[in-house]
Amino acid sequence: MTLLLPTDLAAREAGLDDAVARRAAGAQVWNPPAFVGFTRHIEQRWAAGWPTEGLLNDVQRLALWQQVMDDDPATPPLLAPQATARLAMAAEDLQHDYRLGRGAPLYTQEQRLFQQWQSAVQTRMAALKVLPASHLPQALLAQPPPATPPAVQHAHGWGPLLPSHQALWTHWQLPPLAVAPCAPPTLRVCPDRHSQFRAIAERVLHMLNDRPDARVLLAVADLDRHRAGLDAALTEVLAPWRHQPGLGDRLPWRWASAQRLRDTALASGWLALATLSLRPQRSADWQTILLNPALLGGEAALAAAKLDSRILDEGWTQLHAQELLTLSPPSLHDRLAALVTVLEQAPRRALPSDWQRHLLARLRAIRPLGATQADSHLFQLERRLFEASERLGQLDRLLGPVSSAVASQWLGEVLSSPFQPRVEHGQPILIGTPTQLLGIPADHLILANCEAAIGSASPHPLLPFAAQRDAGVPEADPLLASAQARAVRAALMAMADRVEAYMPAVDDLGQPLTPPAGCPYAPHAVPDRRRRALPDPVMPEDDPVPVLRPAEQVAASAGTFERFFVAPLLTVVVDRLSSRPLPRRTRGVPPSVQGRLSHEALMHFWQRHQTSAALHALAPNSLASAIGEAVDAAIASGLQARHFGAAWIALERRRLISQLTEWLGHERRRTEPFEVIACEVPLRAQWDALPIHLRLDRADTVTTADGPQVLLIDYKTGADASPSGWKGDHLKAPQLPLYAVLARRLVDFQPLGGIAFAHLKAGHPALSARTAWANYLIPPTRKAQTRAADLTWPEQLAAWDATLRDAATAIQEGCAGVDARRLTGSHAPYRDLVDPDVDEDGEDTP
Repeated sequence: MTLLLPTDLAAREAGLDDAVARRAAGAQVWNPPAFVGFTRHIEQRWAAGWPTEGLLNDVQRLALWQQVMDDDPATPPLLAPQATARLAMAAEDLQHDYRLGRGAPLYTQEQRLFQQWQSAVQTRMAALKVLPASHLPQALLAQPPPATPPAVQHAHGWGPLLPSHQALWTHWQLPPLAVAPCAPPTLRVCPDRHSQFRAIAERVLHMLNDRPDARVLLAVADLDRHRAGLDAALTEVLAPWRHQPGLGDRLPWRWASAQRLRDTALASGWLALATLSLRPQRSADWQTILLNPALLGGEAALAAAKLDSRILDEGWTQLHAQELLTLSPPSLHDRLAALVTVLEQAPRRALPSDWQRHLLARLRAIRPLGATQADSHLFQLERRLFEASERLGQLDRLLGPVSSAVASQWLGEVLSSPFQPRVEHGQPILIGTPTQLLGIPADHLILANCEAAIGSASPHPLLPFAAQRDAGVPEADPLLASAQARAVRAALMAMADRVEAYMPAVDDLGQPLTPPAGCPYAPHAVPDRRRRALPDPVMPEDDPVPVLRPAEQVAASAGTFERFFVAPLLTVVVDRLSSRPLPRRTRGVPPSVQGRLSHEALMHFWQRHQTSAALHALAPNSLASAIGEAVDAAIASGLQARHFGAAWIALERRRLISQLTEWLGHERRRTEPFEVIACEVPLRAQWDALPIHLRLDRADTVTTADGPQVLLIDYKTGADASPSGWKGDHLKAPQLPLYAVLARRLVDFQPLGGIAFAHLKAGHPALSARTAWANYLIPPTRKAQTRAADLTWPEQLAAWDATLRDAATAIQEGCAGVDARRLTGSHAPYRDLVDPDVDEDGEDTP
């Protein structure tokens, strides 16, 4: 006896229910009825008629469509040929499912190309004598109906049929499908999506505690998008043991849509092996294989991890297979040697079936039979994996001999088939989309994401839009999609003893969602916004920043003063609230680390060679050796190999040597003798209640015509800085003036006679100074106009002191003014904190 159900999943569940019921009744041997999904029954009915055509599976069909598109000279260059072929296949299925005629006008080039490709595909299918599954209802309509029609199981829980299936249903004289009207369930509105999934998980836990043998169906609209969030909420409430070793698969729920084979670790490792060749491979490709636990487990995994670390530390960016074999430890040598041997036997071109055997040999070389102890899950995975890979042989007739790249591509395609392992424990929760769960009886049905979907139409681009709407394609009209969703939900509710519905109040972007019409709300589910206990937030007329308190433990740096002169608000946001934008991701050594290494390398050099005389005394070879020693000392303390690897460290060493060589060559041009008296020295001070912590890069004692003078130097390896930023009350570069103001009270830096920027910029080294004895520390290469300073050196120090102390007072008082126009460059992210309609004084701009 054959019993029809709407889906294969419903048929499988019905078979299990029947077996459990018979076993509970005491039966030991019985002849079960044939539960079968309607689509599967169509295929069986068609095959029972001994047709002359064969059934074309999805992989064969995709290859046929892609081949037709490649052979058509009218096909334009495509960015994604395989994705376009899938789109064309979906259009053809839509035509047959909704019985769309081919006489509608074609308005776009894509629609005309599709019709041209479809004609060619039909010609080739006729020559090959094959048909896809979507063509079968039309073929069966030409045959007489069965003498004994099959019985229909759960006729009230089927939902709407496709037009092609409805025509066949009528032709076979099957009983009409009718859904009894159900009262809409009470809708529980949660604050957001995560709260909804958490509430559902807690509700399911309560259900299963009351009745452990209950079947719970969880129907989630737009499941693919929210699967990760739902899985996390269920894990937190229902399976907290999931992340413990050996318990990851003992879950009380299962998914109606199984994961793809290619998403498992073993399949992804096999696909990585399929892309190998005897040519040099990227280190990342080898890493994918070496660190895959499904390929190399146990002691081999530890040896592979050590090999990967060695590749990283030695800076290998590409490796031949033989080079990898040379680097490998003894415990991995046999496996890698077997892999190299198989790679050497790879043909240039071969049939897909031959490639399947060759690629399987690659997998067996790196993962011999018996190398990994297989449990039930791994045994099922291996069996399903090899069964799916044998489908490569079905492409021999369509593709002929192909290259290894094409073979690995189609291996990935055949491994896209679903994988749902059988488990030895109960899984009372079944999760899927509403359509996937049709025809399955449930003790509890939970509908999630029940908000009213308000969207635009998304008809198929390769078919005429009006024809799709007239044929009733749900995607072609939002009203049709809404009616389809309501009909499916009604069929689900007709099969359930108890129904609950949930929805979030807002979407993922915080926009409010609309409940479906006719659903009552749960009591107190949605708060009344007009009667909230708390008033709406208002912007106060005056909201001053509180003064700086010692309990905040804020110590000002040179950056604090620099931010203050850009916008006082930045000192509040950054220094007092510790709020900074997310750092930008960089490849290699970050610029901040590069700057620190330059400082440390110069410190190590000047600690050993303290004077200009010692610098001039170094021969070229000796200078290169001294620079190399300084750079190596800086790298040893500031650049760890495990963070960057040998390749980046080698590149950074080369950059530092080049930078120091160029800079020290520039310093040799200084006319006055000098001695380096301090490097990387901390400076501390206290201005009222504001502690100031600085670090001075370098201090020189310069022999001038007026006697010894102390020069403070600040290295600049990144942003440019100009002495023009030292002028006026609004300092743009307050770092060196701040050093000078603090250092002039220290005995070690007397007499203080100047400050200078040392620009360590590749190709353009420069020493920009403001001193008491000269305009230039290094004579310019070409004649330049010199302008006398407006203030003498003592007057300049006094002016800096007054400006900086005023800034320190403003920082302590909580000054937070801002001009959004000044927030540029690295300060641009802070513009989001500023109301664009308010100026620096807090007044509305006209």
